[in-house]
Amino acid sequence: MGLFDLDFSKLSTNLLPANKRKPIFQAWFFALLSPLQWLRNAWFDAYDVNEGDALYDNGTTYSIGDRVAYTDNAVYECQVNGTVGVPPDPSNRDTIWWLVSPDYRGVQNRVLFNSQRLNFETVINQFFRTTYKQPPLQSDIYIGTNQLNNFVFIVGVDEGESSRSFALEQFCSQFIIDDYDFDGDAFTIYVPESGGSPLPGFYSSLQPGADAKIRNVADKLVIAGIKYNITTY
Repeated sequence: MGLFDLDFSKLSTNLLPANKRKPIFQAWFFALLSPLQWLRNAWFDAYDVNEGDALYDNGTTYSIGDRVAYTDNAVYECQVNGTVGVPPDPSNRDTIWWLVSPDYRGVQNRVLFNSQRLNFETVINQFFRTTYKQPPLQSDIYIGTNQLNNFVFIVGVDEGESSRSFALEQFCSQFIIDDYDFDGDAFTIYVPESGGSPLPGFYSSLQPGADAKIRNVADKLVIAGIKYNITTY
């Protein structure tokens, strides 16, 4: 990051001739370069290495430049002192809150994600701010593997590449049929909802479009071609 650790207030001073480095000239020159400082900070602080902004609190008075994460997990920057109104409200966009990043988790964090089960559970609980727990404990949102009934009879080039068949039915371990169904969900994402779950009513709190919000996170990690379903517990 050293190459990109730019302080444009210092740069604006260094670019001025020595006999022009007076406060009024420095302030004017920095005002011209300040949008570049904002872009640099937005990219590297909010998007690249962000470790999590505080959640928006409707009881807090915000000032210009304050950044918050909202329940949609995006990062917003306040543009008005003493602001009111939640960030995702379209009437507040570009006037009270600016969208700085679509995800409060920095890229340096997200590049480590993959579809391995424990990693997957960590990511999805992190995104929805629920609790991930190391096995054998059960996380708030957890993954269950489903058994797919897709065993079929294979006819290969020779006997070594083919499934076994027997003359007597009692010795058959695989059966020859004329139709196979490969459809099915390889795993299930379990989301808390009932009164006995650790977060009763959590799934309902994601409505409208709870499944779409969960899939928006999961689909970025699931390997192409693998199907899954979402259910509550």
